[in-house]
Amino acid sequence: MIRYQKNRLILENNSKELLEKESGGLPFVCNFNESHVFIGHHIPWHWHDWFEINYTERGSFHLQTADQVVEIHQGEAVYINGSVLHAYDFPEDCGYYSLTCDARFPGGEFGSYLDRKYFSPILRSKSLSILHIKPDTERRIRLIGYTLEFLKYLREEPNGYELAVRQILGDFLLLLSVRKRNSVRYMEENNRKDSLKEASA
Repeated sequence: MIRYQKNRLILENNSKELLEKESGGLPFVCNFNESHVFIGHHIPWHWHDWFEINYTERGSFHLQTADQVVEIHQGEAVYINGSVLHAYDFPEDCGYYSLTCDARFPGGEFGSYLDRKYFSPILRSKSLSILHIKPDTERRIRLIGYTLEFLKYLREEPNGYELAVRQILGDFLLLLSVRKRNSVRYMEENNRKDSLKEASA
């Protein structure tokens, strides 16, 4: 299910977005957002426990976090981890999809075997707040492909579409976890090289 013409966020006093109130009992919410319906072409600072995936169909937007601003263009996606404070500015007319999802939907209960092995390294990573996904590498093209695939299921809603979306989100997060493990190995290797250089100096 994709909702259209969302024009405001339901926020608590601490800026937490209350997604459960608009999910209708589903463990995810998907909106197609149009920039012109938001006051001042801006979405204010907010956060939520659920992770989020945005895909830009038209135009571009600026995604702000506490320590960076990223410009997301047409045909690009961005992953936003749960509990990350963020805001949006729209310098031009923009239409984009926003999927927010309870991490337990693809990963199972927190602390479960699958959660610990595959999903916790991403979903509860303190070093990954957002990931800008451009179609410029094979892995990122696959991530965008998964995004387009689950959006197709959400638009058409065939029988059992929720299960298909869960599988695709699992594949998406698994590919992210591979990237995370590779990044950790790269940093560890660099640290070892630096240590050897210092020892031999």
